Amino acid sequence: MGNLDNESSNGGGADFEAALNVRLAQLLKAAGVDIVRSEKQQPGSAQKRFDVEAKIGTLVIAIEAEIDNQRGALADARKRLREHELGEAVAHEAVAVSYPGGLRVERFDDATVLEWAVLPSEQFASGRPHDLARVVRLMPEQRGDPEAVAKSLDDALTQACEEITANQMWELAKELDLPVSQTVKGKPRDTTRAAAKRGLLVVVAAAMFHSRLDDHLRSLRPEIDARTNKPYEGRWPPDKLAVCLQRDDPVGALHDACELPP
Repeated sequence: MGNLDNESSNGGGADFEAALNVRLAQLLKAAGVDIVRSEKQQPGSAQKRFDVEAKIGTLVIAIEAEIDNQRGALADARKRLREHELGEAVAHEAVAVSYPGGLRVERFDDATVLEWAVLPSEQFASGRPHDLARVVRLMPEQRGDPEAVAKSLDDALTQACEEITANQMWELAKELDLPVSQTVKGKPRDTTRAAAKRGLLVVVAAAMFHSRLDDHLRSLRPEIDARTNKPYEGRWPPDKLAVCLQRDDPVGALHDACELPP
C-alpha cells in the first residue's frame, strides 16, 4: 500500500483530484476500512488501478471519485465493473463518489459532506466520510446473505430502541395499533419495547419501499390528481429518501414526500 500520509498535493487537474483521493483513502482507513491505495497503474502491469481500492474480507471494492461530477463518477465506476467482467481487473463492487466543488485537500476532513452511489443504483446519498465507510463495511452483507442482513437489521432496530424514550416507544406502538401489553400465565406483561421494535421495522420497510421507487418516480408523473380529478399540476417527483434524511426535519420531509403522490 502506498504511503497515505505523504501523498498529498494541492496542484490542479488530475494531480489535485488524485490528492483528494489520497485524502479520502486516509479518512476511510481511519474509519476502519481496509484500504489498498493504488490509483495509478504500475508500469508494465496489466492490473487496472482504482481511485481508491477497499477490501472487506475477500470482497474488492473500487471507489471512483470525481469533483462535483456525479455522471463522471458513475461512468468510471461502471467501467470498473465492466473490466471485472472482462477479467481486466478485480472489482466485485463499485462506488461512485462526487466531491463537493471547491474542496481543498487541507480542508478535507470527516466533517466534509460527500455524495456517493453504490452501483448498480444511480441514486446518490450524501454524508460524511465515516458514513461512507459504514456503507462500504456493510457491503458484504448486501451480496445475498439473508441471515447476515437480517442480523444487521435486528441489531440496528435494537439499538434504535435504546435511543428513544419509553414514551416515544409507547406512542410509536399506539400509532401503529400494536399491543403494549399482554397476559402471560394470568399476569400482565409490558410489551412496549417489543411493539416499538416491530413498529420501527414497519418504518424501515416503508423507507425501503420509498428507496426502491426513487429511481422510477420521475417517469411516473401523474396526469390526473386523484384528489380533485383535475390535471395534476403539483411538484414532481417527491424528494428521494436520501434527500429527506438530510433535511433539518427528516420526519416531516418524509411525510411530505409520502403525501405528495396523489
